[in-house]
Amino acid sequence: MQDSVKGSKIVLDGRMFLASVERFTNGCFVIISESNDMKLGALQLSIKVKDQINSSTIIPPRFSTTFLTMLSEMASNLTNGIALVSIHLTQELSPKDARELLSKIRSMLAKQKS
Repeated sequence: MQDSVKGSKIVLDGRMFLASVERFTNGCFVIISESNDMKLGALQLSIKVKDQINSSTIIPPRFSTTFLTMLSEMASNLTNGIALVSIHLTQELSPKDARELLSKIRSMLAKQKS
């Protein structure tokens, strides 16, 4: 089974992000793009096996390295499987914006679960 939330627009402190979540029975694919259209960017892979999450950076980000890892590991934990996360940013995220984006993606993943 596959569910998706496509093109959700998130505006934070004047910055616009498009977010898309594809959910699968064994994981998810999350894309966040800071632009008017979806763009692929840095890529992180996380997998949850039992109670341990392992992560690997496939394409390193220019900005917000820790945010990408946190987002990927959160998505893997919530889906109990594989999370592939792509993020395209034009500048560093503030801690406030990072928390808000994590919250929005968590909510998108939770909506798809039910």
